[in-house]
Amino acid sequence: MAAVLSFKMNLASATVLLALATANPVYLAPEQDIFLPSSDSASEPLKWLGANSPWFAGPDYNGESNDVPDGCTVEQVAYVVRHGSRYPDTGAYAEWTALQTKIQAANFTATGSMAFLKDWKPVLTNPSLQIAQESSTGYKEAYDLGYKLRTRYPKLYSYGSPFVSWANLYPRVVQTAQNFVRGFLGPSASTLGQVITVNSTGSPQALFDSLSPSDMCPNFKDGNGGTAATNWSSIYLPPITARLNALITGNLTLATTDVSIFPYLCGFESQITGALSPWCSVFTDEELRQYEYAQDLRYYYGIGDGVDLPSKMMLPFLNSLMGVIADGPGQNGTAKNGSAFVIPNILTTFVNDGQLTELVAATGVMSDQSPLDGTKIPGTWKYIASHFVSMRGTVAFERMSCKVPVTNGTTTANTRRYVTGEKWQGKGLNATHSGKPPGQYTNGTAIRTGSRSTPTSKPVSSSGSSKFSSTILSSGSGSDTGSKFQNRPGSSSESGSSGSNNGDGNSNSKLPEFGHSHSGSPISSSLLSPIPISFSTITVTAPVSISTVTSIPTSVLAQPTSTSTSSKSISTSSPTGQTTTKTYIRILLNDAVYPVPTCQDGPGKSCLLSDYVKYVGSKLTAAGDLRTRCNVSAVVLTANGGGNGTTVVNGTVGASGRGASFYKNLGESWLGSVVP
Repeated sequence: MAAVLSFKMNLASATVLLALATANPVYLAPEQDIFLPSSDSASEPLKWLGANSPWFAGPDYNGESNDVPDGCTVEQVAYVVRHGSRYPDTGAYAEWTALQTKIQAANFTATGSMAFLKDWKPVLTNPSLQIAQESSTGYKEAYDLGYKLRTRYPKLYSYGSPFVSWANLYPRVVQTAQNFVRGFLGPSASTLGQVITVNSTGSPQALFDSLSPSDMCPNFKDGNGGTAATNWSSIYLPPITARLNALITGNLTLATTDVSIFPYLCGFESQITGALSPWCSVFTDEELRQYEYAQDLRYYYGIGDGVDLPSKMMLPFLNSLMGVIADGPGQNGTAKNGSAFVIPNILTTFVNDGQLTELVAATGVMSDQSPLDGTKIPGTWKYIASHFVSMRGTVAFERMSCKVPVTNGTTTANTRRYVTGEKWQGKGLNATHSGKPPGQYTNGTAIRTGSRSTPTSKPVSSSGSSKFSSTILSSGSGSDTGSKFQNRPGSSSESGSSGSNNGDGNSNSKLPEFGHSHSGSPISSSLLSPIPISFSTITVTAPVSISTVTSIPTSVLAQPTSTSTSSKSISTSSPTGQTTTKTYIRILLNDAVYPVPTCQDGPGKSCLLSDYVKYVGSKLTAAGDLRTRCNVSAVVLTANGGGNGTTVVNGTVGASGRGASFYKNLGESWLGSVVP
């Protein structure tokens, strides 16, 4: 009896020690960069604004924690990031001032949530310096991201090594990249850091080899949501307009076009001033949900999955990026001066909202979304713009090396995945409300949460000064399409340097190209090894210690307090007790896991990297000759080395371009460089 009791005590002690040794890190960086308060009329107004929302951590829509899966190590990661929060562009600001003029010219009295209207004025204090630039909140968002990634993947960067980041050549995008590098490197940013600027129209060879390929595609057209968005605006705006006009007596009558920009003002005024705007108290939760759906339609049928050519624009880039990730960590590239540089294991790229939306379409994570309806909000839907194309929105690709069990001679990745509804130590794996998955809308009610709960007894996984001239306000390339749709469906898109007089690209001026490059010693790619643990039988010797525990029964670990009969990705084969190491890729949007619907059998709903590379390649092939589809067949592209996956025919770069040769060759003629 005493021996049994001693055994149980030793085993319990070992379990506690093991749990302490294998717990996921507790990070100091907060999940949320800024506070997103409730207003007088809405619970979370700043999370319902589509592309006009400040950044917030995406809800766990797909029922999968963003913790590194059991038995996996992140050995390389690529983040593609929209610029941070910003000041309005010229066109949007003109609408603000036009609204102010209309208000000041009227004789009226407003009550209730509109009582502030008579004294309202735009919040910009120096428009000539502020228009189109990154705001203070945007600076914070970018800096915080640098700190967050540095601490989230501590083994992927060796301090003292040069660090390179890439940015589409557009002022607020480059500003975001600079502030990110400052947060990542701290006081060494100006000596160790470098931001490579990519001019999408800087050379004929930049065709489908830039961060804004649509700028050289004459047939590209942003549909601004098409007829679906127009129909929806005609449905949801009139009732809101009538309600607000009922709060006004006198000769001021709001039009639907006025009301359509009020949610935009809620988001922009809040992040510009750092205090919640009174416009955020104008709308109810239901009305903001309707506005958000308008933003979803705008992107889905504007440049996203719901339209053909625009949704293909970033496929060459993604194909090339997957080539870099498939090559693995610690690869060398060529600097501008011809020397070698180490491609960072934390690969960061900064773009506008248009390119981020096109990239989401290219990844395939939304491929199971049914076409959005322009006449009513679906009961549930996945394509929610604020979950990925918010200010500082992110698309992340984690390359993971995972130890997976071998079952009956074959490998199965998911032998321990989550059971629907299970809870660990009183905390649900998936934060829910009224029993519904977060991030889904059911029967017209929005369910949102940014929090995630995670099993507490999981094995550890380690994952590893030039300044802009104030006269450079709208240079370079790219598209920032979200900032115009706050007006109404069918408004002009803010396309890049193709000559549009709205938004990103209404000037041909360029940022200075400093030609500054770094080279240095290779980045260390050493990684902590995960601790393989089997939860099936017990093999323990006394006295119990961590080194002697090779297998622990689930009965002594934290147990689910409730389960359902529906489980996810549970292997039905018999384990052999052996493991093998395989490489997977996992995709996250605003820090939430988004599996590829046809490839999610790996740990944490990841996809075998080799399979995903093939998947992206097949999508690119199916897209056809993009040069011809863009009507740029007259452009002669001189092959300057193949790059990843490039087809060179008769001395010219193939139909899909090189995608992203700039990751490996900093000497391309359309690249520049600025110091953080």
